[in-house]
Amino acid sequence: MIMKKIALPCAPILILLSACAFSPVDKAIEQGDWYRLGQIDGERGERAKSHKDLSVLAKKAGVSADLSLYDEGYLAGNGMYCNVQSAYHIGLSGSIYRGVCESRPESLNFRLEWQRGYDQYKNSEGINRGF
Repeated sequence: MIMKKIALPCAPILILLSACAFSPVDKAIEQGDWYRLGQIDGERGERAKSHKDLSVLAKKAGVSADLSLYDEGYLAGNGMYCNVQSAYHIGLSGSIYRGVCESRPESLNFRLEWQRGYDQYKNSEGINRGF
C-alpha cells in the first residue's frame, strides 16, 4: 500500500523523463540518421552544426558521422523554415531568428515578416504582464 502511494505520484515524472531521453534529435543520432538530424536542425531554425560537433556526437553514440548527409538534410529543413509564408508565425511564437535564411533570395522578406510577428509577440507579452 505504501509503495502505491509513492509510485503513483512519481509516474508522471518518470514518463516525462523517458520522453526527454528519446527526443527526435537523440533518436537520429543514435540511429546514425544524419540526414534527419540535419533536417531537424534546419526546420527548427538552428544554425548548422559544425563538422567537428557532428564528429563528437557520432563518437559519443558509437556511430560514424556522414557529414554530407547532414548537410543535405540541413538544406532541406532550412528551406522549410525559411518559407516567407511561415515567418510571421515563427516570430509570433516568440522564437528567436538566428539569421539562418540570409543566403536565401527572400531573406529580407522573411526577416521583415518574422520581425512583424515577433513585435506583436513582445507587445502581447507586455500586455499580459500588465505593462
